[in-house]
Amino acid sequence: MAVDRSAPAGLFARLLGPRWLGLAESVRRFHVGTSPVRAAGVLCVRYGDRLWARVLARAAGLPPSGRAVPLQLTITPTARGERWRRTFVGRWLTSFVRHTASGLLAERFGLLEMWFRLEVNGTALVYRPAGGALRLGPLCLPLPHALVPFGHASERPEGGRLRIAVEVGWPFVGRLITYEGSFQAEQRP
Repeated sequence: MAVDRSAPAGLFARLLGPRWLGLAESVRRFHVGTSPVRAAGVLCVRYGDRLWARVLARAAGLPPSGRAVPLQLTITPTARGERWRRTFVGRWLTSFVRHTASGLLAERFGLLEMWFRLEVNGTALVYRPAGGALRLGPLCLPLPHALVPFGHASERPEGGRLRIAVEVGWPFVGRLITYEGSFQAEQRP
């Protein structure tokens, strides 16, 4: 799929500006933002070692632990950003992604919104945590640094596929979940 290099159209292209063109095609394919993207893949998923971490991961609807957890992903552009719907073994997890006024990527799961600074490392996309908040409609209550979930995420090319690696933890609880795997985007007509 060819990307219009003259004018970034999608959310990620706008956030990254000229750095957008440094991403591998297999990474850009997931973030063009002009039409829905559907993908399938397999993840290796591990919960944290602490009991509270495993309880919170399950309560949050995170994918089940396993070596080969199938995933279906649909990214749908909306008027205000993108809706990401993940389906793991019949369970779904939806988040809403948008840009903030300060140029960060915001991803919202229910009342929790996480903020990320996007970076390009080689041809990979890296998400650096930059804070978070509790949101109820327009009401935004920024979380103190000591209560913001931590972790990292990256998307990098792997042949014509996309390889992701994600780790999420919570202060005082430790690592909630780590998952890694690769995806193939469906071909568009």
